[in-house]
Parts: sequence; structure tokens; C-alpha cells
Amino acid sequence: MEEQASAFAAALMGRGLSRHTVKAYSTDVREFLEYAGQTEASGLADVGTVRRYVASLHRLGRKKRTVARKLAAVRSFLEYLRERGDLTLNPAALVRGPKLDKALPDFIYSEHIGALLGAPDDSPAGLRDRALLEVMYATGLRVGEVASLTVDQLDGSSDHLRVVGKGSKERMVLVGRYALAAVEAYRARGRPVLAARSKRIEDLGRKDLWLNSRGGRLSVRGIERIVRKYALRVGERAQTSPHTLRHSYATHMLENGADLRAIQELLGHSSLSTTQIYAHVTLRSLRDAYDQAHPLA
Repeated sequence: MEEQASAFAAALMGRGLSRHTVKAYSTDVREFLEYAGQTEASGLADVGTVRRYVASLHRLGRKKRTVARKLAAVRSFLEYLRERGDLTLNPAALVRGPKLDKALPDFIYSEHIGALLGAPDDSPAGLRDRALLEVMYATGLRVGEVASLTVDQLDGSSDHLRVVGKGSKERMVLVGRYALAAVEAYRARGRPVLAARSKRIEDLGRKDLWLNSRGGRLSVRGIERIVRKYALRVGERAQTSPHTLRHSYATHMLENGADLRAIQELLGHSSLSTTQIYAHVTLRSLRDAYDQAHPLA
């Protein structure tokens, strides 16, 4: 089964999924294979095996969303085996996952966003961090999309750029003037200083826009740490993440009259139903304002 799991991972990469997603699915599949190998004599092609595996996850206290994700990974793997002829049916297709509560995305209120964007100082790293926060809030890009930006994509000559998102889909993203100004300041006074700190030959001529303190490429984890650092500094929740800025971008756009389909296009959502969750978010903010302001609320 190890060979089949490796082939499955390679097939996922071929579909244009991110390395992070492929790693998560591969880990979930190997966890299922380990469970099946240790506890089941009947093999994988059995509905009972999958149901008992899901039940074991519940007994371990795994969250519903985690159980649902792991079951989705198993379904995808067993369907892959069915398609290539190793199984006659996909037993996981007959197993129902946990019913999930529709969670509203976390976001930062518009009156608080300015404090976050203004938190970095004027040091080389601070100029980078301000440009990074401005770009994430101005564009609504996913953290992986932000991390992969190059100096050529944001050179100040245009107010838009093209990015390749999930499923290798290309889309156009608009960039606001404040973000462009912050990037220009970083490129002029921050990035050259960070680039000069690198002692590695492979970093010479590096085109990555975001550099770490040693002059190398800033990683997704590095971006996540930067966002959390400034969020805590201005009193936001410790769970604030790059995705929080993406949610804030969409929520504030909708609150200020943007068309839902335009937001769908800018975010790179394949389905409008994914974007419609922001309509619920704005309703929540309206309720909060009503509860605070109306004397008889």
C-alpha cells in the first residue's frame, strides 16, 4: 500500500494542488492505512473498516472538521484506487461524515485595520512587514500566493497583477495605492538591506519579493508569524492569521457595496456559494452594531 499511497500523492501534485495540501492528504491516508493494517483483517475495500476508522477518530476526541477532512482524504484515495482498477468500489463513498456547523470566518473590524497596518516601524524588516500587511489586506491573496510574489510582479508600474491560485487557475488581482506605496518604500529602503545580509551564492539575484532577516526567501510560516506578531501588538486575537486579512478584505468590500460576484472573482473562488458566507459575516456585524447602538435592542 505504501507504493499506492506514494502514487496517489504524485497524482495530487499533478492536479495542481499545493504541496501543503498534498502533504496533509498523504498524512491522513497513511494514518488510515496504519489503522486498517493494525485492526482489520478484511482489507481496505470494506465499508465497516472506514466506519470504524471514523468512529476511532471521534473516540480520540478529534474535532468534527478534522474528522471530515480525514474522511475526505480517505475517500479521495480509495476513489483513486477504484479508478485505476485496484478496487471494484469505493467503500468510503458510502460513509457519511460528521455534520459541520457553518463557521463564520474571522475578520478584523474596519475601524481596527488601520492600527494593524500602521504597527511596523521604519527598519528594513519593518518596511517589509508594513508592505506585506498592506498587500495582503489590499488584495485578499492567499498566504501561499503572497509568499510566491516576485519583484517583477509588484514593480509599481501597474495597479494589478496576475496570480496563479488553487487548481493552477490564473486570475487578475487589483492592488491599492497604499499597498503600492508601501511596496515601493520596501523595495527602495528595506529589501536591498535584507538582500545584502545573505552570504549564500544561491541568493544572488533572487527575484522573490519578500526576504527574511538573512536575505533568503520569506516562507509561509514566516509570514504567519509576522501577522500574529503585529496582531498581538495592537490587541487583536492570537489566532489572527493571513487568512484573517483575506476574510477582512472580502468582508469590508461587501460592506462597502462591492458586488458578490466581483469579490468571488478577486478571491479566486470557483463557486459563488463559497463567497456567500461573507454575506452572513456582514449580517453579524450589523447585528453587533444594532445591539450596541439601539436602546431597546
